[in-house]
Amino acid sequence: MNLWEALEKRRSIRKYKDTPVSKEVLLKLVDAAKLAPNNANVQPWEFVFITDAGLVSKVNEHIRMTMTEYWSKARVEELPEEKLKKIINSTTNLGPVPVYLLVCINTSAGKMREDYMKWNDMWNHYSTAAALDNLMLAAVEEGLGTCWLGVPSWNTDKLKEELAIPNEVDIISVTPIGYPDEDPAPRPRKATEEISHFNKW
Repeated sequence: MNLWEALEKRRSIRKYKDTPVSKEVLLKLVDAAKLAPNNANVQPWEFVFITDAGLVSKVNEHIRMTMTEYWSKARVEELPEEKLKKIINSTTNLGPVPVYLLVCINTSAGKMREDYMKWNDMWNHYSTAAALDNLMLAAVEEGLGTCWLGVPSWNTDKLKEELAIPNEVDIISVTPIGYPDEDPAPRPRKATEEISHFNKW
């Protein structure tokens, strides 16, 4: 599979088979992630794979709880109950997820002066997002599905405590990883010409 094929085949997968994913394959995904461009080669990312069935269940509950709370409050206008249920169900009824990956930033990476920390924090987020994108494309190559979930990184204190994640490490995203039990159609994208600008807007 070439890069363009992987880009075109990648989907947000929301239904998984209960087939285990080997540690060897998961570490291959990290090999891809760590090749991502990153600010000053700080490499601020950390990856926590959850494979224990009991802990997978706890992460799933965290996703359900945070999705419900976030989407109940986040919009300026109140979401109709049916739409709210649809949003929550789309990311909390994933079937027998074999692995959850917590994508984290080690905030102690790349020590900076206090007045420059906000820039360092922002660039660390960009770097880690690039690493996750690499990982998700490598997952396609391995026949795996993923689904980039941001909301479960909201309000993570209890989850961090249960998983012994240090204070200086922030969870910024969660993705299930597993063999897909669905084949969703591609989502519509804006036309290339609509979003491309040369020399001026």
